[in-house]
This record gives sequence, structure tokens and C-alpha cells, in this order.
Amino acid sequence: MKKLLILTVILTCCGSQLYAHVAKKEVNKDDEMIKLQNQVKQLIQEKSDFDAALKLYASAARQYKDQPYYKDQYAILRRVIKMKRAMEAESMQGDLSKAQLKRWTSYYNAVRGYYYDHGFYIESAKIDKTAVIKIKNDQAKLNYIETLTVLDEVNEVKELISEPNESIKGRPDFIALQSLIQQRMDEVVDIAHIEKMLIAKPQENPRAFVYLGCIYQLQKNQKKAYQSIVKALENTPPTQISMTRRLIENMKEFKDIRKTDKYLAVIKTGSKVYQSGCTGGSSCNSCSLKDKCPSNK
Repeated sequence: MKKLLILTVILTCCGSQLYAHVAKKEVNKDDEMIKLQNQVKQLIQEKSDFDAALKLYASAARQYKDQPYYKDQYAILRRVIKMKRAMEAESMQGDLSKAQLKRWTSYYNAVRGYYYDHGFYIESAKIDKTAVIKIKNDQAKLNYIETLTVLDEVNEVKELISEPNESIKGRPDFIALQSLIQQRMDEVVDIAHIEKMLIAKPQENPRAFVYLGCIYQLQKNQKKAYQSIVKALENTPPTQISMTRRLIENMKEFKDIRKTDKYLAVIKTGSKVYQSGCTGGSSCNSCSLKDKCPSNK
């Protein structure tokens, strides 16, 4: 019960990194878990049937009572569905109040995190598009650009990157995404400049290294492509490592190398980022980790 309560608090209270702590230590999945995961993926990606996916988890949780994985997945998806529906209801209201917008943004970050961790990019594109209209900030636009890039929706993303806001232009994550789109269209890309920017502060833009790797892959520079994947994974927080691995798996540039020994070795790269295990609550006083947390030293 305590773990489930923490899970719910995390999903509703932690801002832009909302889902990060839910993607806890990776579970070694058995064949039954993988089979169910694929069924859920098919229901959500192909039919957008979240209720049917939830029923699958509920059934598995009842059948395998000694395996917490199924109960956890059921609890997370149920909460995601509630937030998703709350977002949809408020989206129908037109302009939101400041409080409503804050809540909507929190739900959006959590739901989007869930989608990215599971590779549900089509679903992410739907809420990203709405977020651009509702939130109206650079991050919402960048999120939408990112998802369209992953889905390789060239025409749509081309329109978004053609006239960037002044505040977005200099951001390394935007430049990496813009450059990948340009490279896909066989335009000239200053890749050395992009790499220099990212290496200066690698932990600020770990996913941008994935897009850098894609550019190198398109330029037939296999060695640099692998190095970029390693950089992406090393600089990703441990709780988000599975999300980044799934992103790499879904980039079309790596399609032809996914079964090679080198790629399979590189994709196992672990994080070098320290993460305290903080749940992002409102106060440190009652936290069991407060004596070990660097923020309190």
C-alpha cells in the first residue's frame, strides 16, 4: 500500500520530471510479461483502447497475485487514464484559469512521460499538439517537434521548425532536432557545432545525443553514431534509462543495425548520473532519505 501511495503522489506532484521516478528499476520480464506488454502496446498504439489495456493488466494482477509487476502496471495505467480524461475534459473548455492550466500541465507531463517510456509516440503526438495550443510555451512546441521527428512526420515537423521562436533558436535540443530533420532532407548540417554544444552540458540534453547519433548514422559515420548513443545513455538519469533505450530503438536511422553485436552491446550502456531517489514531495523534513540526500548537505 505504501509503495502504491508513493506511486500516486509521484504521478501527480513532480512537475516536468513527473514520470521519471515511476520508471523505476527495470524489471527482468519473463515471457508472460512480454506477451502481455505486446498485447497492451497493440491495443493502445493501433486502437487507442486504453480501457481494454487496463482490463488486461487487471486480469493478470488477479491471476498472478504473487507478482507485483502486474498490479503496479495496472495502478499506473489507471492513473494515466484518469489524468488523460481530465485533460480532455478541460481541453473542451477553451481558455483555462491559471490553476487549471497548472494542473493540466502537470497531467500532461506525467501522461507524456508514460507514453515515451512505453513507445506510444502516436498517442504522445495527440497530447503534444494540444499542449502547443494550451500551454503556449517553448517546451510544449519542442515536445511536439520531438515526437513528430520520432514518427518521421516530415511535412508537419518541417513547418514547425521553419519559423522558430527567438527563444528556441539557440537551444541545443532544438538545434539537434532541427539538424536531424535537415539531414533527413539531405541538407548541409554543421554537426561539429552541435556536438560541441551538447558536450558542454551533457546532462542537460541527454536525448539530444540520440538525435546527434541519428545524424552521424545518416552520414555513414558508424563509430560516431555509437559514441553518441553511449553519451545519451551515460547522461540519462537511471529512472529514465529505459525510456531513452526505447527512443533509440524507435529511431528509423538505427533500424538496420539493431541486431548487430556492437549495437546490442552499446544499448546496454548504463547511466553515470547520480540520482538520490527523491520522490519530489513538498517537504524534506519527513523524507526517509533526507540524511543521505546531497541537497541537504
